[in-house]
Amino acid sequence: MKKNFLRTTCLFLAGAAGVLAVSVGAADFMRPIAVASPPGRRGLRAPAVVQQVVERACRDCHSDETRWPWYARVAPISWMVMRDVEQGRRFLNFSRWQEYPAPRKMAYLAAIAGAASNQAMPPRLYRIAHRDARLTTEERRLIAAWARLEYRRVRQPETSSGE
Repeated sequence: MKKNFLRTTCLFLAGAAGVLAVSVGAADFMRPIAVASPPGRRGLRAPAVVQQVVERACRDCHSDETRWPWYARVAPISWMVMRDVEQGRRFLNFSRWQEYPAPRKMAYLAAIAGAASNQAMPPRLYRIAHRDARLTTEERRLIAAWARLEYRRVRQPETSSGE
């Protein structure tokens, strides 16, 4: 009786492992496709130091210039990565910054200042996987200060140079 139970258990585990292996292999073929950045798009214009921080800590999820890590090619992790990038781009896409109207930019700038000050961005899981995305206190202050300054600039109506 024990032999039958042991044999049945081993067959079940081998079958389950086989099904899992086939599922993971099949899932790998259903990988999301990374879309390249459209040419000629004009992105965020900011001082170089701000631009460097944005490039390092925000670009992967909030632009069309995502640097896809190796694990973004392995299902089912790739599905989570693609979902996060799609959500980030849908919320704010720095590659499309110049296309946004002033009220929308102002809302984003307020959100950026708040997220930087409250350590809400980059998300914790992203910071764990990407050490270079961790922002220092000074970098957070820099981003928040820039966002507040840019908010005031965007809010002010353009004045002509002859006045």
